Order: sequence, then structure tokens, then C-alpha cells
Amino acid sequence: MKLHIDIQKSKLLSEKVKWVLIFFLLMMILMNHYYFFPHYSYSIRMLMDCIFICIIGIIFITTQQGKMIRLFFREARIEARKVVWPTYQETFYTTLIVSIVTIIMSIIIWILDSILVKIISFVTRLRMF
Repeated sequence: MKLHIDIQKSKLLSEKVKWVLIFFLLMMILMNHYYFFPHYSYSIRMLMDCIFICIIGIIFITTQQGKMIRLFFREARIEARKVVWPTYQETFYTTLIVSIVTIIMSIIIWILDSILVKIISFVTRLRMF
């Protein structure tokens, strides 16, 4: 039991160390631009930023949240392979039906709007006199 608790504490400590290291590297990116290398060319600073970001990504992947995100994307890829994608003809006819229904509904709403405007203008003219 004691060994199990010690393993959990060491895992928790390693997670905290990883997050502190990620935060430190993010601060290094900011300090890279403003304090350490402002006189170097922009391309060299961007190269250093890319290196820092790659290191941050590698460290993040090893954290518990990073493992959960990797698992999510792995499962999403598996589910995407199960999808039965529609054929060209099915997509074309579905798009055609949606377009026709949209045009018809637009015309119906336009007609109703015109009728309501006429009715409201008639009623407001009656009240003015």
C-alpha cells in the first residue's frame, strides 16, 4: 500500500514538473524576443521559437492531458473510418433538394412578408384619420 501511494505521489510530482517546464519554455519564447536576442534577425528568432514549441509539444504529449488528447484523436480516426460516405450522385441530389426547398421557402416568406406589410400599412392608415 505504501509503495502504491509513493508511485502516485511521484506521478503527480512528475506531472507538476512537466507543467512547470512547459510554462518556463513558454516564458522563454517571450523572453527570446524581448530580452535575449532582440538584435538577431527575425528568422533566427522564429527558428528558436519553433524549436521551443516542438520541445513543449513533446513534453505536453507525455502529460496526462496529452495522453487523453492522443487517445481522443486515435478514437476519432477509428470512428471516421467507419463512416459510410455518400456517393457523388447522392450528394448532388441532396444538395439539389436542399436548394429547391430553400428557394421555395424564401418565396413563401417573401409573399407572407409582403401581405403582412400591406395589412399593417392599411391598419395604420385607418388609425391616423
